[in-house]
Amino acid sequence: MIFELLKRKIIHSNNWYNVFKDDIINTHTNMKYEYYTISFNNDSVCAVIRNKEKKILFVTAYRYPGNNLSLEIPAGSVEQNEDIIKAAIRECKEETGYNVQVNEKIFRFKPNNGVSNQNSHILFGYLKDEIQDDFDKNEVNKILWLSKEEILDKIKNNEITDGFTLAALFIYFINEGYIM
Repeated sequence: MIFELLKRKIIHSNNWYNVFKDDIINTHTNMKYEYYTISFNNDSVCAVIRNKEKKILFVTAYRYPGNNLSLEIPAGSVEQNEDIIKAAIRECKEETGYNVQVNEKIFRFKPNNGVSNQNSHILFGYLKDEIQDDFDKNEVNKILWLSKEEILDKIKNNEITDGFTLAALFIYFINEGYIM
């Protein structure tokens, strides 16, 4: 390993993550650095859910840091000791009110590996039934289904900017043979 941890201080802690200030040393050059990292307590999931018309499930959610409504696929944290597939099903139910079937975990990625240890899992699934229960209106503004063409237009027009959503859609489009 090229870096060695000399000292760690917790700057902030909450139910989802810790922010650390690390004093580290490069073992090849003996240069010392201060490095700030975010350590997530749990992994996250992103669910690409398709209906019978092959449209993809999206939500719009207000995001405080950007002060905007963000167009995203259902996603969220995996709870302690929760199975990844069950987490994706739960997140979809909470955010959209729909019962979904998630087939398998497709891909794992690190959304910001320069400053965080976060792991995110992309899962694919489909709508189990058309019945929609209530959903968390404190988190989600609107629910919508978009076709592949609508999604690509929204990406081109910079209307989908969420990194988790973009990564999941990229993997989905590769899997479906739309991108080679």
